[in-house]
Amino acid sequence: SATAALRLEAIGKEGIKVLKTGLESKDAEVRFYSAEALAYLDDASAARPLAEAARNEPAFRVFALTALSTMDDVAAADELKALLEVASAETRYGAFRALWGMNPHDPAIAGENLHDKVSLHVLTSSAPPMVHVTRSVRPEVVLFGGDQRLNVPLTLEAGKSIIVKGESPELVSVSRFTVNEPDRRLTVTNRVEDIIRAVIEIGGHYPDVVHLLHSAKHSGALAGRFEVDALPRAGRRYDRVQGAEDPSRDERPSEDSLEVAGGLPNLFGRRTVESNLPDTDATEAPAQAPSRGQ
Repeated sequence: SATAALRLEAIGKEGIKVLKTGLESKDAEVRFYSAEALAYLDDASAARPLAEAARNEPAFRVFALTALSTMDDVAAADELKALLEVASAETRYGAFRALWGMNPHDPAIAGENLHDKVSLHVLTSSAPPMVHVTRSVRPEVVLFGGDQRLNVPLTLEAGKSIIVKGESPELVSVSRFTVNEPDRRLTVTNRVEDIIRAVIEIGGHYPDVVHLLHSAKHSGALAGRFEVDALPRAGRRYDRVQGAEDPSRDERPSEDSLEVAGGLPNLFGRRTVESNLPDTDATEAPAQAPSRGQ
């Protein structure tokens, strides 16, 4: 089915009718490969089955999200926005990255540039709150849920020279103490986004923000989920025996499984941007981008 879909895609518009027939198949692989080919032909009918594949089958996820990000159709954007609400951390963040690749100025995911040090994205979400940071590609914090707050009282470090302290129910002081420089202090609300802005405003950097968030989660001050590089990845094997009924199942393949074929552009590749982040592998190499169909 992968080879047939690729060849039909190569034919062009004349192959769309047959590929749409593949969308009606009872076989998940046939549906996925048909939808992937249709996406690269920018046919709107690919959007929903690709979103279903991303939601339900980890082996298909990275390729489905990549294909959706290439489409110039509102249906693809709508399906990706719906995936921002699912339980899976990598599906939520993968959908964000796909939307960002599609249009970084989309109001649903557009970020705020904080002094060219970090891009802060605050997303409206009804799903359980989550904070995501990266160790690669670019300095970025994504808040899934806009009104996330740190529990007070608290005293946390943000790097070596910044202290975040909260004693009142809703106010937090962010202070920076550096040798041969005047002390700096800001008082803000206990909202996570306001504290991040304050850390940067008084001279902090991205690693300081990540350190703060990591410490907040470890201490219990951050109630929501905290994830680092929750990226969907290639190389998983699709289990034909179990199928795709439980996306949270153990990913160990059975004997009757196969590695999913597909092209993986740099959308989900990794390029190290900081070497001093907590729990960081500074030697992480860039992902190679195989050609379409490889």
